[in-house]
Amino acid sequence: MRYRDPYWILDWDLKFEKGHCLNNLGSQKFELNETTRANPKSVVPKAAKRVHETFENSTFMKGVSGGDVMQGSLGWDSLSVQRELLQQIDRDDNESFYGKTYQSGSKALFFAQCRDRNETWVPLFEKVFAKAHSDYASLAVGWIGEGIEDLSGGVTTKLLTSNILDIDEFWDKEMSRVNNEFLFGASTGLLEHGYGERNGISKGHAYVVMEARTLKSGQRLVKLRNPWGGGPQVWQRLCWISYEDLIRKFSHFDRTRLFRDRDWRCCQCWIGVDVTWKAAYHEKFHIKLTQDSPLVLVVSQLDGRYFKGLQGQYSFRLDFRLHCEDSPDAEDYIVRSHGNYLMERSVSVELPVFPAGNYVVYLKVTGERHSNGQSVEQVELAGQ
Repeated sequence: MRYRDPYWILDWDLKFEKGHCLNNLGSQKFELNETTRANPKSVVPKAAKRVHETFENSTFMKGVSGGDVMQGSLGWDSLSVQRELLQQIDRDDNESFYGKTYQSGSKALFFAQCRDRNETWVPLFEKVFAKAHSDYASLAVGWIGEGIEDLSGGVTTKLLTSNILDIDEFWDKEMSRVNNEFLFGASTGLLEHGYGERNGISKGHAYVVMEARTLKSGQRLVKLRNPWGGGPQVWQRLCWISYEDLIRKFSHFDRTRLFRDRDWRCCQCWIGVDVTWKAAYHEKFHIKLTQDSPLVLVVSQLDGRYFKGLQGQYSFRLDFRLHCEDSPDAEDYIVRSHGNYLMERSVSVELPVFPAGNYVVYLKVTGERHSNGQSVEQVELAGQ
């Protein structure tokens, strides 16, 4: 028997027009009713089918390339440029598990689909991610860097291109190492005026850096992918741009450090924090390094996507300082966290060489009240 999750029944959710698996609490991104379901032009799924009911001649994943993912009503394809990261996804290669997997028409899928109509890893993976967040609507919109963090296990830092002092050093140490040590998303327009186009580049839109090459002539080129490019021309999906133009035309990068080297050791610890009225460095973590090593420190809060409709009136911003254990004074810190400006979920710092010893991380959580947010009473009522 195929497993059916009693708390995630898509077909019944559509049949009774509840939308619990599609919409988050208090929102109607996908409006389900008799009219929208009957209208072929309405932006809602019309049915929920198992893989074996939709596909024939099964295969889960033949391979991964930058053009594998065809965007649906949500967009998650940055990792398709990185074959090994996708192949780390837990899966069962027994094709009988997925049933017959050749789809007679990929466009029948409402959400993301594979360009190869024999493959099913894209919609299955997107479904898993939606289920982890309780609904599909929670995957919509957001920062490409946070999405890549979730899918890769890396650490993302938002970099304004105007803050890059030495673009040659940035190329040598970071951009040229794309797909090996880093993944990059690129955007523009966030610091100007809304959406639109900038010499063919869409503002407020995420592009993915796929390759970085230096030609024999010395010219540096970057290959970009437009995840939403669906036109007949290849350049509408993929294009090469000079590195200098990339820095000039894009306002910021979401740079995600990958931990592919087996020498990296990752550990974590979660604590609960009572946010004081006056923000101060009060909570702390103790760290012991037994040998000299590179160090990446991240302080993160739970993703707000898991609590859509339950956030209340406050958002929280994180900061931290790193001290030697015997130097706790405020001005004796070794390094402070780097803010991610628009991404509030986490802050981090990278130290390429760090000596062994005992250290303390002091944490500050600052609450910001939003007058248009829901009150405690409204949140409690919505959660009932």
